Amino acid sequence: TVNRLGLAGQEFGSTRLLMNPVPGGTSIRAQGMNLDGQVYLPKAKNALITANFKTVHVLPAEKIAATADLPASMAIDFGSPADLPPVSLLIQDLRIVDVDLGRCEIQTVPSAQGLLIQKFNTQSNLMALTATGLWQGQKNQARTSLQATLTSKDLGRLLTAFHYQGVIKSGNAKAQF
Repeated sequence: TVNRLGLAGQEFGSTRLLMNPVPGGTSIRAQGMNLDGQVYLPKAKNALITANFKTVHVLPAEKIAATADLPASMAIDFGSPADLPPVSLLIQDLRIVDVDLGRCEIQTVPSAQGLLIQKFNTQSNLMALTATGLWQGQKNQARTSLQATLTSKDLGRLLTAFHYQGVIKSGNAKAQF
């Protein structure tokens, strides 16, 4: 059990991690109040990584003193997105701090141009977001282009969830970008 699990700059609190060898790869099980699910990491290069989570609740990240002097523009270098393996991710209950994003599904596949985002969907009582896109380039040349549609049955409630209280009272919304 890890008392304060941090992944990719995000905090998940106390989490039990179990790693098991399985045919063709490794299974990692995470069990905690804020992270509950399983990831399959295949041994074969460029094989599909699958992750299924019941719960992913991202807590507010605390600033770590050791990284306080790093420039804000310093990004994690993943190398070329075209070299990343394909990913299939399903989350039943996604929350980022106090915003309920509901069910989330992401599917990616590498291509000659970069990493294709074949599917990025979230659906909750607040909103639905569907997107596709492409992540390409490296380091300071990295860029992501998305085509997305956002719908909400109550735009005022959605904006309030993102801390924009009182900007719009209510109303249906659909935005394409």
